[in-house]
Amino acid sequence: MPDSPAASDLLASLQAAVGAQYDIERALGAGGMGTVFLARDRTLERPVAIKVISPELAASKPFRQRFLQEARTVAKLRHPNIVAVYAAGEAGDPASGTSLLYFVMEYVPGESLRDLIDRERGCDTARSIAILRDLASALGYAHTNGIVHRDIKPENVLLDGNTGRPLLTDFGVAQALSSGDGGGERMTGVGFIIGSPSYMSPEQASGEREIDGRSDIYSLGLVGYEMFSGQPTFTGPSAVSVIAKQITERPTPLAERVKDVPPEVAAAIDRALEKDPAMRWSSGSEMARALETGVVTAQYTAGTRAPAPPRNRTRIALLAAVAALVVAIPVGWWRQRSSPPSATRAARWPPTRRTTPRHHATRHTGCPTRAGPCTPAPSPRAPASTSSSARRRRPTRRTHASSSCGRRPTRSSSRRSAPRARRWQSCATPRRRR
Repeated sequence: MPDSPAASDLLASLQAAVGAQYDIERALGAGGMGTVFLARDRTLERPVAIKVISPELAASKPFRQRFLQEARTVAKLRHPNIVAVYAAGEAGDPASGTSLLYFVMEYVPGESLRDLIDRERGCDTARSIAILRDLASALGYAHTNGIVHRDIKPENVLLDGNTGRPLLTDFGVAQALSSGDGGGERMTGVGFIIGSPSYMSPEQASGEREIDGRSDIYSLGLVGYEMFSGQPTFTGPSAVSVIAKQITERPTPLAERVKDVPPEVAAAIDRALEKDPAMRWSSGSEMARALETGVVTAQYTAGTRAPAPPRNRTRIALLAAVAALVVAIPVGWWRQRSSPPSATRAARWPPTRRTTPRHHATRHTGCPTRAGPCTPAPSPRAPASTSSSARRRRPTRRTHASSSCGRRPTRSSSRRSAPRARRWQSCATPRRRR
C-alpha cells in the first residue's frame, strides 16, 4: 500500500521505538484497530509483521493494560492455522500522547481471504471446504485455551502464498476492547463498533457482555456462507440495518442459494448460523469433524431445517401453563367474592346456623313497645320445645330484622357459670353485666 503522511509519521515513530531490534521496511495495510508494518528481526534475521494499535485506542490506560495481558495469553497459542505472536510492548510517553502500543507476529506472505473472495466472487468448493475446516479447527483450539476471537471476518484470515494454508490473525485485540475491568469500563465512544456488523453473532450484536466460543462459530458460518455464495449473508443500507438482520432474520438455506454445494457442507453451515447458541455446533472441533467426515445430525437436511427440539416446545408450554394459573387463581377468587350468591347458595343464605336473634331465648320477658311478650320465631332446623334439654341446646341465630322488637340484645359475659341456654335481658331493662 502507498505510504500516506500519517503512515510515514507512524513508521518513523515506530522505527525510533523498536529500531534496536527491528528494521521497519514498509506498511502492509491499515484497519480500524491499527496499521501493520513489514519489518525484519535483526537477531533472528527473519521477516516479521508489527501491528501498531490505533493512537485513539492506545490513549486509554485500561485498554493498554488489557491489551498487554491478552497479548501474553495469545502468545502461548501454537497452532498451524493461527498466526503466532512473538512479542508485545509499549513505547513512548502516554502522558504526551506519543505512546505506541504494538505487537510483533509471524509474517504470512500471500493475501487475505477477502482478496480471494473479491477476486473470484466465491471460492472453489474443495478449497472452500478445506479453508473452513482448518479455521474451525483453529477456533476449537483457541476456545479450549479460553480465548474467544470476537472478530472473525475474511480480512482477518491470511492465506499463505506458498502452501495455501489459512491462518487466523488479530487474536486478543477485540477481546481487549470488549473486556472491562472491575469498574465495568469498556472501550466505547471511539468512533467504531467492536466487531464487524456483517460478521457479528446475534448475542454480540445485541451487546451481551458474556459470550463464548459459539459466537465465533456463528461468525465463521457467515464467512463460509460468503465463500460459497460470493455475497455477504446479510446486507443493508447501514450498519444498524445489518445488525438488526443479524438479530432477527434467518438466512436463506445455503443449498437453496447455491445449487452445487454438497448437502452435508450446506447443513453444517446452516447449523452454525442458528440464532440460538445452544442450537449451533458446541465447538469448532465438532464443526471441523463434521466438515471432514460429512456427518451432520439428522435435524439438518439439504436446504431445510427441522423445527426446534420438543424440549424447547415443552418448556414454553409449561411456562405458559404456569403463567395462566398465576393469573386465573386470583381472578377466580375475586369473582367468587364479588359475585351475588347463586340459586343454590341463596337457599342457604344467610347460613342456617345462628338464625335466631341472640336476645330471643326461652326466658324472654315482655317488650314495652308491644302489648304482649316478644315471641321468637321457631328455629327452622328443629321444632320448638320446652324441655330442659331444648333449653340447654344452643339456639341458632337469626337476623335482627326478623325480631319483633328490633333491639340489639346484650349477651351475658359469664359464659362458663351460666347454663348453655343463652340468658338475655329484657328489651325494656338497661343492659348490665353480671
